[in-house]
Amino acid sequence: MKYLLGKSSPMFLISGFVKIAGGIVICLWPLVDFPTFIYLFGIPSIIQGSLHMITAVQYKNMYDDWWTIFLMGIVYMVAGVISIGYPELTSVGLMIIIALTWLIVGVVTMVLAWRLNKEAHHEFGLFLSGTLSIMAGVYLLTSLRGDIFSILWVVVIYAFLIGILTAFFGIKAKVWQHIYFDDIME
Repeated sequence: MKYLLGKSSPMFLISGFVKIAGGIVICLWPLVDFPTFIYLFGIPSIIQGSLHMITAVQYKNMYDDWWTIFLMGIVYMVAGVISIGYPELTSVGLMIIIALTWLIVGVVTMVLAWRLNKEAHHEFGLFLSGTLSIMAGVYLLTSLRGDIFSILWVVVIYAFLIGILTAFFGIKAKVWQHIYFDDIME
């Protein structure tokens, strides 16, 4: 598992930077209207989904746990395509898509953290990332009547926190790509 995540470290690093960049764009955009917000969520989701799916398929023959990364990719890709592909999407619909994306990705991230903990490698940052994703998803689902600007701040905070945690995990996991034989022996 560590070797797979080590080989996937560039994906985690790029995914973290995509999230941070999305948060920065939302902060700096002069006036974020709803159609713009759809693209600011959809495009990074498609990029992250593509990265996750390509990485998972690339290493699927090496580990049984490749499906966790692939599942995250599918969730991101579907969320991005639905949000951009349906122009009649309402703000409540978009909030539900974002919330479900964060919930599912949070659960899968916690599965990755649990698998690493099972291998005697405690990964608190990944566990925290999954927990924050689930909390943010639950918050959005319980705030469906909120206005778009309050939701934007939740998205910005989420993007920065999860982006930083994901990028740090990518940096940390980079050293694991050299421990293939140790990983097989576990």
